Amino acid sequence: MRLAAFTIGDLGKASSRLRSFYLFRHASSSNIEVLRNISYQEACSCQIIHLQKIMDFQIFFWLIVWRTNRINIIYDLDDQPGSFKAKLGFMLAIFLSNTLTVDTSSRKQYWKKIFPRKNVVIIPDIADKKENIKNISPRINTDPSINFFWLGHHENISSIEPSFSVIRNLNSRLIICTNLVEIDENSLKKWPIDFLQWREDIVFSSLNLNSFMILSHNHDEDSIYKSSNKMVLAILAGFIPIISRTPEYESLAKELDLEFLLFDEFSEVPLIAQRASSTNWPIVLTNCQLRLDEMYSSKAVLNIFLNQCI
Repeated sequence: MRLAAFTIGDLGKASSRLRSFYLFRHASSSNIEVLRNISYQEACSCQIIHLQKIMDFQIFFWLIVWRTNRINIIYDLDDQPGSFKAKLGFMLAIFLSNTLTVDTSSRKQYWKKIFPRKNVVIIPDIADKKENIKNISPRINTDPSINFFWLGHHENISSIEPSFSVIRNLNSRLIICTNLVEIDENSLKKWPIDFLQWREDIVFSSLNLNSFMILSHNHDEDSIYKSSNKMVLAILAGFIPIISRTPEYESLAKELDLEFLLFDEFSEVPLIAQRASSTNWPIVLTNCQLRLDEMYSSKAVLNIFLNQCI
C-alpha cells in the first residue's frame, strides 16, 4: 500500500514532526510505503493521501481529483483557524476528505459540531523525541532547588508572564528556552530569567535545566484545544511538570495520578513545587515514563491510525 504524505513543514516544525514524520516512522512494518516530496499528480498512484495541515489554492482542485479516483484522503489538523478565511479553507478541505484526524477531544468536538457525519478521529501527538534518545532520570536529584524551566515559541512567553513575580519572590530562577533570534532579551531583563537557545532535543541534553517545567495553556480561548505533548515531553525528559488545569493536561494528569501538579492560578506554583519535592519522585517518574512510552510511541499511535483511518 502506498501513502503520499504532505506536510506543512519539515522536521524542524513540531506539528509536522509529530503528526507525520514520527507517525509514519514504522509504516514499512505494516506494509505501507510512505512517499514524500512528490507532486500532487504523482500522488494519484497512491491508495492513501495524508495531508498535514496543507492549505493552498492547488489542494482544493486535487482533493476533487483524488476523491474522483476513490483515493482515501486523510486531513490532519492540530490548530484552530486564525481567521474566517482560514476557517472556510479548512472546512472545504475537511468536507472533501474522507477522514479528519485531530490531536485532542476538544478539537474533535469543535469540528463534529460543524461536520456531525464526518469521520473525526483523535490521533495523539507522538512523544517528541528521537528513538535513539533515552529518557532522563529525575532532574530533582541533581538540582534540589526550586527552579523552573519553560520551553516554547517566543510569542507564547506572555502565557507564563504572570509567574515571573511569583518566581522572583521565591528567589528562584527561570530558564526560558526559545529561538533567541526572534526576541528582545533586554525587554525581560528586569525579571529573574535566563535565556537558552532552542535546538532539537535540547531537553534531553546533559545541561542543568532545573527541576520543574512550567506548562500553561491559560493563554487565549484557543488554548483549550491544545494537546498534552509538552507534558509528555517534560516527564520523559526528567522534569516535574507544573501544569495548568486545562482539558488535555488535566486528563493526562488524572491518567498518571499526577493531579497534585495542577494549578488554577500561578500563585499556587510554590506550594505545588514544595509538595512535589516531598514525594518519591524517582519512583513516580519511572512509572509515568513507562506508561507514556506505551501510550505515545510511534508504533502505538500508528496502530491507532491504522485501525481507525485505513
